[in-house]
Amino acid sequence: MSANPVCWDLLARKAQTTVDARQKELVQANQNLQQLQQSMQRMTQLYAEYGQQDRSEQSQSWDAQMRLNHRQFMAQLLKVQERLSRELRLATMAVEQRADALMQAQLQLRKMSTLQEQQVRKLQAAQAAKDQLRMDELAMMRFNMRTTH
Repeated sequence: MSANPVCWDLLARKAQTTVDARQKELVQANQNLQQLQQSMQRMTQLYAEYGQQDRSEQSQSWDAQMRLNHRQFMAQLLKVQERLSRELRLATMAVEQRADALMQAQLQLRKMSTLQEQQVRKLQAAQAAKDQLRMDELAMMRFNMRTTH
């Protein structure tokens, strides 16, 4: 079963295109993860700052409504942090999945490249054998011409 060398070239190019696409997906997933991590850091810092305000001497002069608003805002910050935490877990899983997909695509590319190289070597060996056969035929014709003259 000898495949056309163009077939292996096409499959190798397709595998390379897949690798390129998986690399882009991994980069995007990593960027998304980094953005979520930065958002989580900002939310954590904001929560800490508002918690510090709640414990400050200035907060002693707040009326009940202001104290209630402050605590509600802190509760909202906690909810945002929980949501970001879920999104971070999902983003981390997405990065891992993209990395696995990239590894699989790279493995496929190596397979296709190896098969392509094997096919090229087979074709080169077949061509070399044909060339050698022609050379042998020419040598035999020359030898026969010399012996007959």
